[in-house]
Amino acid sequence: MMRTASAMASLLAAWTLVAVGGCRHGEDASVASSPLLEPRTEAARPPAIGEMIRLDDGQDESLGAAEPFDGAEFVRRLQKAVAAGPASDGKGHELARLAVDAAAALNVYSARFEKQECIGAVLRPVEQMEVWVRETPRAVRLRWVGAVDRGKDVLYVEGENGDRLRVYAGHLFLKLRLDLEPTSDAARKDNRHPITRMGLATLASGLLLNVGESVAAAAEEFHLLGRAALDGQTVDVVGRTAAADAPDLPSDLLIYCLDARTHLPALAARYDDGGNLLERYRYSAVTPLATAPDRVFDFASLGRKL
Repeated sequence: MMRTASAMASLLAAWTLVAVGGCRHGEDASVASSPLLEPRTEAARPPAIGEMIRLDDGQDESLGAAEPFDGAEFVRRLQKAVAAGPASDGKGHELARLAVDAAAALNVYSARFEKQECIGAVLRPVEQMEVWVRETPRAVRLRWVGAVDRGKDVLYVEGENGDRLRVYAGHLFLKLRLDLEPTSDAARKDNRHPITRMGLATLASGLLLNVGESVAAAAEEFHLLGRAALDGQTVDVVGRTAAADAPDLPSDLLIYCLDARTHLPALAARYDDGGNLLERYRYSAVTPLATAPDRVFDFASLGRKL
């Protein structure tokens, strides 16, 4: 009997990790936003990739016409700009400040969200979600709607449910509901960031003050790399270097695409100094809301149609 109980406990523990981390490709999985990265060592660097960010043709009012380009090309442009010396025009820094202000003006909003993260040496597949965020009091709802983990549903509401997040494992045969501390190993498994750091405000602030940095980056560190059309959305592209996860590693490279009208972050990507993708986050269809729909931040609605 004790052996059976032990086996059941082991099985439940295994299902907990799978439910939180999702299905595995190679070795690992993901949840999002900008600061709080896991330590990375030189041996765990991901393989070089040719990640492509396709841009449609668009009209640039001040910087020339938009052009198609890939992520690797953006990284090369940033490396070239950094090697040329500090930026003197202040335009990149001005846009970064506008992004922070624009994100701070939002309290409740919905959006489409995509993320891709490198966990250890494994680049995870792209995850697609619907997201609702309330900055104050803090609440985040994530529903997986893409090919990866479709049916998974996660909710965190500050001060409710014992200040724990709840996972509905709708993507698994066994439809578990699990309550987890947001920063616990189980909740953080295969995720570079805790759910409490989710949202546009955190993503925007990460451009000014990122992981491993004690003070905000100086204005001359921000480079305006051009204007482009990202999935039909006109964006200004800003980049800078940022402290790596470990002090003995070269600086990482940050690439941000900021909506040319609203200045909200549309895409944020982080690369190591070799141009290998570490994390990539994409917000689209951002819709400010006066209040969240009644059921969005209700734990009883997990796994049900909103």
